[in-house]
Amino acid sequence: MSMATDLADLIRMVERQRGSLRFEDEPASFAAALHAAKKPSSHRSRQ
Repeated sequence: MSMATDLADLIRMVERQRGSLRFEDEPASFAAALHAAKKPSSHRSRQ
């Protein structure tokens, strides 16, 4: 297979997944991620 064929196949695979992938509570920015990391979480396991 050529690189172009591989790329076309990859694009088709990604297009089939469009709208079906979901991410859990993903911050939209670095600042939001930093804030979330500093905030104590009730679902973290306690050791």
